[in-house]
Amino acid sequence: GFFEPPVPVGLGGKPSLMRRIFKELHGIGWVQSGRAEEFFKKKGYSITQALSAGDEWQEIERVGPEIARMIWEDIHGE
Repeated sequence: GFFEPPVPVGLGGKPSLMRRIFKELHGIGWVQSGRAEEFFKKKGYSITQALSAGDEWQEIERVGPEIARMIWEDIHGE
């Protein structure tokens, strides 16, 4: 089985698949995953579309060019 750390208190139940995927990205974690989910859902993006986004990650609060680059490298294995 996989180790699954407990979900932090205050998330209001089981987090969505999108949020659980985002929290695994470099520099994101639980707090930023909520911001990222909100950002991409407002744009009507699916998980796949959000993961394919490039510079748009920089538009999320507290995600700048460096974290956006690391996310891109996480997703694309570069």
